[in-house]
Amino acid sequence: MENNYYQRSKLANVLGISKETLRYYEDKHIIEPKRDPSNGYRAYDGYDCQTLIYLRMLRAYDYSLEDATSAKISFGDKAFEEKLQQKIARTEVEIRKLKREMQILEDLQTLSQAWRENRFFIRVEEWNEEVFFLAQLHGWLPIVDEERNHSVKLLTAELPISFYGMVLDRKACGDQILSSDCNADSSGIFWRSSDCDVLPESVRNIKWDRKFRWKTVLHGVLQFSRDDPEELIVFRKIRELLSNADLAQDYEISSDIAVRILPVSLPSAEEFLEVIIPIEKKITEVKSE
Repeated sequence: MENNYYQRSKLANVLGISKETLRYYEDKHIIEPKRDPSNGYRAYDGYDCQTLIYLRMLRAYDYSLEDATSAKISFGDKAFEEKLQQKIARTEVEIRKLKREMQILEDLQTLSQAWRENRFFIRVEEWNEEVFFLAQLHGWLPIVDEERNHSVKLLTAELPISFYGMVLDRKACGDQILSSDCNADSSGIFWRSSDCDVLPESVRNIKWDRKFRWKTVLHGVLQFSRDDPEELIVFRKIRELLSNADLAQDYEISSDIAVRILPVSLPSAEEFLEVIIPIEKKITEVKSE
């Protein structure tokens, strides 16, 4: 190999890595700067350049720095193929996670378009999913609990666009607002059973606070001003939504209602909530003659 010499900044530019990374590898004695005979400056030679190219390639295959520099795992070895299989398995999980995120984004896009076309948008949908809820806040005050906080960090890391919202006592959406025993101030993270396929075992087994079975739901969007008294306006808007849906004769609310906080620019005078109301067909009694 022709022994060209590269100063640190030039080699970093050629290989697309930082000078700090070069210093780190130098401290680990993976590359050894030498003196360029033409000018006496500290520089890296062609062998260092080749070493860094191989190293970056191996790191892309998830080799640890120790494995990459120990010459214990190389192309053609069974250990090399096992290492690739581990990478394949992790990549498959990442693909499933990206597909799940794509589905969530497409659903949100469809919801936004439906609301833009009809501000009183609401419809019956078949979901057939189990949904889990982990509370993070009471009101806007964080729940101080180390185990819970750790679970929240794990969930938000694995599901960065997870469903964040509140659980509302279904009784509070009737004629009376039962604020004393209403769960409207419990907000946190929702995730569906379909999300579990993309979660590692440690996250999949997180202890949840509530579990729902959403089979048939009434699905809509609320818009309200931040100046409105939030606790009252949400319930009033849900009652309006239900009355506009005109489903009283056929359906009834089957369990507590969930609302998801939808994204708005900051600052914004308006807020949007996605409303998911579990419903079931009313059982009509047949009168005997």
